[in-house]
This record gives sequence, structure tokens and C-alpha cells, in this order.
Amino acid sequence: MSNRNTCRHLGRAILAAGFVLVPIAAGAQLSDPTPQSHAGVELSLSKPFLKGGDFGAASSLLTARFTAPAGEASIFVEWGVSHGSVGYDDYDYNSYGGVSRVHVTESGTTTANLAVGAAFGKAEGTSGSFTVSLPVAHESDQYGIGTEVAVFGDPDHLERFAPHVWSTEGAVRFARRLESGASVGIRVAGVVIGSTQTGGNTDLYSRYAAFGAVPAGPAELGAEVSGMAIITQRDLSLSQRTFHQLTISAGLPQAGGAPHLFVRVPLDHDLREIVKATAGIRVTF
Repeated sequence: MSNRNTCRHLGRAILAAGFVLVPIAAGAQLSDPTPQSHAGVELSLSKPFLKGGDFGAASSLLTARFTAPAGEASIFVEWGVSHGSVGYDDYDYNSYGGVSRVHVTESGTTTANLAVGAAFGKAEGTSGSFTVSLPVAHESDQYGIGTEVAVFGDPDHLERFAPHVWSTEGAVRFARRLESGASVGIRVAGVVIGSTQTGGNTDLYSRYAAFGAVPAGPAELGAEVSGMAIITQRDLSLSQRTFHQLTISAGLPQAGGAPHLFVRVPLDHDLREIVKATAGIRVTF
């Protein structure tokens, strides 16, 4: 029972703390939104792996982005669904005073807030994006197990799966392709996250990342270090106000669907004590 409670209490603590432990970079789960010359869809499926226990085998997070050109810019819509199951041992007390140990499995699904936005500029050069996330997320169970999978499976976009939460984000991205075929870049963003509930917080964050990729035959190997800092809530310590993670990826950008595998590991002690890693795949059509 301790594993189930650890997951539930940490997930709820992160939500209740005004996203103190939430980075929001865009690198691993979905690629950065950049202008596209044609309509397309990008899908990402990931699963978090925990220390000392785990979600059920089918627990996973699916996110999608639909993009369409609009003049020299692009408009996009993002949505997702997260499902989780957790098993734990409990004790059953009968009317005769007897005690028996039973294994209990609980499950739940969370549908995401709806994000809409626009991207402009050049994908290889300077580009920008603006995104608004509408508070329509829904949990199917009282514990929010699907939300917990999203917390651990994609902390980059936690606000997209948090019920009663809205957000706006403005981001700028600088990317350059080198003569060797490698690419490097940085991304900076500001985001406002607020609650629709009475007495809920509205906070300002900065998001930042440095990323790069190198060709390896038909494949591409990439790495990204991303992080965030909360600008408001200055009474928090530095460790509470910042969060960082490392993502390693490998993909086939010229293959059908341009599949990319990625593994993300937390670099901060608090989350690293719970999450070993998150693994996933991203495809684009």
C-alpha cells in the first residue's frame, strides 16, 4: 500500500504546491511548435517507471498535436489522454474478527486541457509560439490516477492535465544547422498558470532549454537539458523554485513517420527519488 500512497501523495502535493516542481519545456514529449508548410499530426506515447514500485503495464500517456499552415505562420491544437492503474496490498476485516490480506487494483483516466496556439518564424532560425490552454481536463476517478501518470510521465506539460487549471505561454526558439549536419539551439519561454477555483494561485514561470542533435547515418541522436524557474512565490527556496531534467533521443527523421525514441531522467533529487525514468516514442505524419 505504501507505493500507491507515495505516488498519490506526491502527485497531489505537486499539484497543490502551485506547480513548484514542474518544468515545462517542449523537447521530448512533442517537438517544439514551429511553422509548417503543410498540415500534419504529431503523436507521442510515453510511460514513467518508478522506484520501489510501478504503475500497471498499461499505464501510459498519449499526447497529440494537429498543425495546419496559416499564411506564413501555423496554427495548432494539442490534446491528450492519460491512463493509469496502481495495485497495492490491503487488509480485509470480516465480521468475525478475522483479517485477510487482499490485493487491490485501482485505475483511472484523465483527459487533458485543450491547448490552442500559433507558431511563426523559421524552424531553422528564429521562431516563436503562443499557446493558450483551456481548463477542460477531466478525471474519471476520485484519486486522479491518470493525472499522476501525467505528473510523472510528462512533467514538461503538467498543467495540460491538471483539472481546473488554465495557462498561457509565449516562447522564443533559436536553432541553427551546422555545416556538419549537426544542429544546436536554445529555447526560452514565459508562462502564466492559474486556477479556476476560488482562492487558487496564479503564478509566473520562466522555461528554458538547450538542445542539440548529430546525424549518425540515417539516424539522428539528440540531447536536451531543460528546466524552469518560478518567478513568483519568492518565499520558496531555490531548490523548490527550479527543476531540471535530461532527455536523450534517437530517431529516423527521413523515415515514414519520422519515429523518435526518447528517455527522460530527472536531474533533481526530489523527483529522482520517485521516478527512475520515462521512456516513449514520437511520430509525425
